[in-house]
Amino acid sequence: MHLLLCFPVAQPPDQVLAGFTRELFVTLAPPFPKLHLIRYDGSTTGDTVIIELQAGPKRWRWTSLITDNGTLPDGTRYFVDEGQLLPAPLRQWRHRHLIAPRRAGAVSSSRILRLAPAAAGSMC
Repeated sequence: MHLLLCFPVAQPPDQVLAGFTRELFVTLAPPFPKLHLIRYDGSTTGDTVIIELQAGPKRWRWTSLITDNGTLPDGTRYFVDEGQLLPAPLRQWRHRHLIAPRRAGAVSSSRILRLAPAAAGSMC
């Protein structure tokens, strides 16, 4: 499954990217399942992010590696995180963060590839 989410931001791309911090990650975490941020290195190639999701007594570890980051010719800043250890039923996770310049600031978009097992009885 592919998802595309876009949000206008009233700041230039460099400032938006600088705002991707441990504090923002924790602030934007959904209320359920509870999220524990174990490790947050940043958004540069080679950085690692480890979270633990908790629902009641159950806990699931999620580890992502930042596999790419940079600036495109049009000034768009980006970084890519890819799942290394994922909770079931996810098999693959690739999340490309794009922060494109716009006249009034930037547009922050997330392109997510998420693969879960095929439904029972599927030919996939």
